[in-house]
Amino acid sequence: MKDKRKAMLDRLAELLKGTEPERLRSVLAKDATIIFRVSESDKASMAETATALGLTVTDYLTRLHLFAVEVLAKGRNGGKRE
Repeated sequence: MKDKRKAMLDRLAELLKGTEPERLRSVLAKDATIIFRVSESDKASMAETATALGLTVTDYLTRLHLFAVEVLAKGRNGGKRE
């Protein structure tokens, strides 16, 4: 698992290379709230999965979003990020 985590962190570092510090701060700041409704079982499942991955539910859902953005961008651009 450590090798996989290192690979993920290396990938993240590569993606963030050259990003302005102000932009990083704005991206990393968690000062907005999203409220959405799910069933109790879905909520429990999300929390269980997040915990198993060593993440908060917020981090888990945020990473899912970023993953979806990357996958969808690859589909539109033949594998090239916009």
